[in-house]
Amino acid sequence: MKDWLCVIKLLVKSMFKKNTNERKGLKIFVGFSLALLYAVILFGICSTIVAIAPALIEYELQSEALMLLFAVGILVILIFGTTSILTVLYFSRDTEFFMSLPVSPSTVFFAKLTTVYLGMLALEAAIMAPCLITLGVMLKMSAVFYIVGFFAVLTLPALPLMLASVIAIPLMYVVSLFRNKGAMTSIVAIIMFGLFFAGYYIIIMNVSSGDAGDGTDISAIVIGIKDSLKKAADILLPISAVARLATLTPVYGLGVGLSSLVNTAIYIGFTAVLFLIAYLLSNLAYRKGVSRMTEGSRRNDGKHREFKSSGNITSALMRTEWRQMVRTPAFAINCLMCVVILPLIIGVMNFTAVDMSGAAAEDAEFVKGMYGLINITILFMMGVGLNYGASTCITREGESFGFGKSLPVTPVQWVKAKRIVYLLISYAAIVLGCIVSLFTAQDIWTVIVGLGFLVPYNYAFVNFAIYYDLTAPFLKWTTPREAMKRNFKGMVPFLINMGMSVIFMFVTLSPKIAMLVMPEYAAAIGMLTVVIWGVLYIVAFILAFVFHRKLTKKASALYERIEI
Repeated sequence: MKDWLCVIKLLVKSMFKKNTNERKGLKIFVGFSLALLYAVILFGICSTIVAIAPALIEYELQSEALMLLFAVGILVILIFGTTSILTVLYFSRDTEFFMSLPVSPSTVFFAKLTTVYLGMLALEAAIMAPCLITLGVMLKMSAVFYIVGFFAVLTLPALPLMLASVIAIPLMYVVSLFRNKGAMTSIVAIIMFGLFFAGYYIIIMNVSSGDAGDGTDISAIVIGIKDSLKKAADILLPISAVARLATLTPVYGLGVGLSSLVNTAIYIGFTAVLFLIAYLLSNLAYRKGVSRMTEGSRRNDGKHREFKSSGNITSALMRTEWRQMVRTPAFAINCLMCVVILPLIIGVMNFTAVDMSGAAAEDAEFVKGMYGLINITILFMMGVGLNYGASTCITREGESFGFGKSLPVTPVQWVKAKRIVYLLISYAAIVLGCIVSLFTAQDIWTVIVGLGFLVPYNYAFVNFAIYYDLTAPFLKWTTPREAMKRNFKGMVPFLINMGMSVIFMFVTLSPKIAMLVMPEYAAAIGMLTVVIWGVLYIVAFILAFVFHRKLTKKASALYERIEI
């Protein structure tokens, strides 16, 4: 226990090491933006709970509603925790140092796992606690609901984190068989990240197959929802068990008392088994797995390697940028995440869309248009904004940035290569998202028109993100996690793009709402829609031109101004 606490103390000190290069004004801006985003998300969830609470009581869906709330928390952990688990447990530069200490491998393993758990607990509690209180008040639940609910909030983040850590151990052994371990671990980590979301997608598809009628019969919808939730409860057994325990819902024909004991046994038993597996694997395999992962970079395989020169400076710089990114898994996961997660999110959203075939024509048309615009907004927000590689492309150079100045390469050529690499990444994410949208969305033309807008807008964003990082990069970092997670400056382009995507959603959806409310003005609203899209295209091309010119013109001066 003492060793475990000492390792945690060292890890926490390293994570919260003060960054003297960070400007106070920038921290305030980022903090305010994140607080505003948090408030908007929380208001939306709590408002939804208040609106549907009477229906939940009427149709006796209290435990199912709590189960879905817990499932949302699990999803948040999967999104943000999986990459943290991989980077902290396996791809951190301090792993070899901790392994050299006189402590057991399981101590290091669980200390690192605990630090990730504490971070995820803070994130989940910030979202779940207010929602849990709102749900309990609206459903008029007893004190048991709050006691069990907050116990679940404290323990649920550990389940996906332990599962991810257990799955990662054999994967690291597979990777250790390859010579280029850095690139292979990046590929495996990204595939693993995608598999988690694919698994979530499969669950969604299985629980959404209930018969909801034609989308207009309320009783049929309720029956379909109940059927879907029962399937979800069978699949998400530990989560449904703790939700039933909190709401004192009888199971298997038993009374409330025995049902509570059964649900408690299911949840604690599942958690204990997962913990035991993680403990045994960490003792047996963690040290060897990490050692085999790190020794490859120092081992010479004795084979002759031929180095080929390239006559094209831009292509050579692009290959260098790509290799530096994929050989550091912590960088690769964050920079390529948008390519994996975006098509999955759009696919899940469209496959689980409400069937409006039996609804009135105007209602069906409105829903089709809304889904099309939501697709584009997701592409806008995530396909463009999650291009974190462009926002940190200079920062990730670290202290090796100084060596680049000795190369016979102009700053404009250097910036051009980075721009092309991150344009290709974001365009790949957008195109994959559009392909999924074209096969699954109900409004294909909106997707096509939106894609035409995103092409120049994404070009503007990448140029702006590179320019903004070039103005004052954070080069004095010691671990990749520090460069990516503690770099507040890298979040600014993402936050600006999120604000732009909200404005885009409001501007483009307004004519759809007006058409539904005032169908007699359909011709005028149609002309207004054309004008709005025309203005959006003009603004996107202007931004692309301005930021391209600004980056190209200022690149040399900003490049020479940077010092290590």
